[in-house]
Amino acid sequence: MPEILWDTAYNIGNDVIDKQHRELIEYYNAAHEQMLSNQDTSNLGSDALIRMVDYCRYHFDSEEAYMEKIGFADLGEHKKIHEAFYSKMYGLLEMDEEERMLTSQILKIFENWIIYHILNLDKKIVQKSCLKK
Repeated sequence: MPEILWDTAYNIGNDVIDKQHRELIEYYNAAHEQMLSNQDTSNLGSDALIRMVDYCRYHFDSEEAYMEKIGFADLGEHKKIHEAFYSKMYGLLEMDEEERMLTSQILKIFENWIIYHILNLDKKIVQKSCLKK
């Protein structure tokens, strides 16, 4: 599982959201690097996972506020998708600290979700707002 390299294909056309997506990918890459390093892994789950989940909440709130501002028709469905992913990731934080370990499996879930979500769902935000004009 390689790190994610930012690609202009991930740009949705909103500078704020694009910057936040890049930051989400940076959090993923930092966690990925931390997992592959020879560091003591006892805090990997706590540190990297908490940072990713916290930033997801911040990003989702920001993105949803933007969608509300532009009158995005699919806001309700998009919020449900955000909440389901956040709940899944937050559930990993609720594990006992001994069980909470950053694994390639957790990173793969995050990697697949963020790439799919940006390319297939978030791109619709700007596309649909452009169609309304």
